[in-house]
Amino acid sequence: MNLRFSDMLNSARIAMRRAALVAPAALLAMTLAATPAMAAEGEPAILYDGATNELTVNGAYDGSQGPDLFTSFKGLVPGDRITQEIPLEFSNISAGTRLFIQADTSQLSDDAIAALNNMTLTVSFEGDGAFESVPVDAPQEVFAGQDPVHVATFNEPSQATMKLTLYIDPWKAGNELAELGEVTIPWVIQIQEDDGDSDDNEGPISTALTPHASDLVAYEGGMGTDASGDSVGNALPDPEWVNADWDSARVTVANQVWDESNPYWSQGTDGLPFRWAYGSTATDPVTASARVGEYHLMVYPLVDANGEPLVVTVNGKLLVLGDATTETPDGSGFVVTTTDGSDTMVQVREVTDNTAADALATSHFKNVYGEVTAGQALNRALSDAFGGIVTTAFAAPGDSLQSALDGQFTASGTHAGDCDSTVAHAHVAAGTTFVKNGNLDMPVNDDARIGLLWDDFIAGVLGEPEREGVLDDKARAAVGGAFATGEGVQRRFKYLDLVDMNDGNLWVSTADQSSVTIFVPYFEGISAEDTIAVAYFDGLTRDYTLALGQADLDAEITGTTAHAVKVTKAADGIFFEVPWAEFGPFELMWIDADTGEGPGDDTGQQPGDTGQQPGGDTGNIADDQTDKPHGQLVQTGDYTLMIAGGIAVLALVAIVVGVVLARRKREQ
Repeated sequence: MNLRFSDMLNSARIAMRRAALVAPAALLAMTLAATPAMAAEGEPAILYDGATNELTVNGAYDGSQGPDLFTSFKGLVPGDRITQEIPLEFSNISAGTRLFIQADTSQLSDDAIAALNNMTLTVSFEGDGAFESVPVDAPQEVFAGQDPVHVATFNEPSQATMKLTLYIDPWKAGNELAELGEVTIPWVIQIQEDDGDSDDNEGPISTALTPHASDLVAYEGGMGTDASGDSVGNALPDPEWVNADWDSARVTVANQVWDESNPYWSQGTDGLPFRWAYGSTATDPVTASARVGEYHLMVYPLVDANGEPLVVTVNGKLLVLGDATTETPDGSGFVVTTTDGSDTMVQVREVTDNTAADALATSHFKNVYGEVTAGQALNRALSDAFGGIVTTAFAAPGDSLQSALDGQFTASGTHAGDCDSTVAHAHVAAGTTFVKNGNLDMPVNDDARIGLLWDDFIAGVLGEPEREGVLDDKARAAVGGAFATGEGVQRRFKYLDLVDMNDGNLWVSTADQSSVTIFVPYFEGISAEDTIAVAYFDGLTRDYTLALGQADLDAEITGTTAHAVKVTKAADGIFFEVPWAEFGPFELMWIDADTGEGPGDDTGQQPGDTGQQPGGDTGNIADDQTDKPHGQLVQTGDYTLMIAGGIAVLALVAIVVGVVLARRKREQ
């Protein structure tokens, strides 16, 4: 009997998310009656390597037949009870792997089948694995059915022994057994392995896996991937792996389950079955704080004592780390590719002060709050009641933090406690969560610390006076009214964004696509009595510091669209809402109450929506939200909660207001 190899090693697709591997036909060659057993060499065994999807059946060979798994079933006579032990070795297994056996009795004569009916075959197991209960019956009844018989399942590297016991009933079997001579039954061994990544029933995606990761965009500074103690490390974010969930993946390394007991565990980066790093080139790992630029994501294999790469499987697939065209010169690793075939890159945008970026100084990174406290609600209620001229006497300033990472944070990464009304900050609705780079499929890390990047324009880039003039013209036209003429208008530019300070200042957005409320305190030269407006410019990010030439940047500025946002005055400053993922350059404008043409009421009239798709890092664009009620800071109930406590201080507030008004008149 010749060996029958299947051509299904890499292409088999069957239902139930299984890949079928069919082994060579193993022979049950029973020499019945007194025919002498044939001498042969070779130990019976069934071997499967999950890393290569290779199934091997070992056994004795007679030169013309296939591997004989059943060397003990020879020279049998009625009354014999013989057990054949077959070792099973399943290596590099990281997904549910099932063993099936099927006997082919289709070529047997009626006399041979009648002879087999006088026998029973029992299957048992010893060792690791989940073993099925196989019925005791005649061999052709147990294994010769239309479907293969499932006998065992292995979920991790395992060794076991399958025992087949053949019994010939002396009361049923007679001399007809001797007359049959040799009966040969081909057995087909099958392996079916779960596919850990497939979301359908069409079988595995591939027989191998190469890590893929998403491109990311961050700002300079922040706590990087290798930060420790007071060091920011490389100031680069964690990679975002996209084709394997490493928190739930079943992994083996060197034929052992991948966990802290694995001898190679310490080699992996962050518990992954490989090492990774960022490089300014494909071979130069970044160890100091990364400055503006682009950085490659590189992966290196784990190696044994001889420096040879170890075999790694992930959900039943072999982990393949690149090829000769992507390996580093020393052969130790390669650049990870994205799903579109390009290198995975982290793009780092500039911050005006590198020292402040590395230190996460409060001059450049402000707090983001996820709750409205009672003190904030009272401050807002009194502000509305008295025309927005309540002093800071009724707002308890928080401590002035030297680092934006100081203080308490909530589980979602926002700052806890009362906000400080003397410094700029941001608010989101309670419980708001965040995603990386505006991608709703990439939630931030569990230890996220969300901050508001609060930076000036870069001198010579957006900060060039002529370019600021172009932006100012667009902003005043968008706001309209008294600002359209430009007479008496004063301005201040800022660059704003939300970042995860604990993940390399990776830019983030709200996961529910809600807007973010920014608070700006009044500063010298501006007060609640002035006419105030805010505008933002879509499509302008700091990417121009990487690749755009001066002429291209001028074209971007000329083509940008300015949008006015609604401004709400409070006791100590103004609030304005930034639509989802619309951060970037902003312009604050005001007209002094003594020189302006209009009253000091809230401005922020809404321009018509141009429908233009913003560019840069805005992600998917939500509907215009600038004219919706400002409900994220104070709910209706917050006002009523403060009424009882607020009445007692209204008289005092009125006195304070009077004092403030008198002081302003004297100053004028």
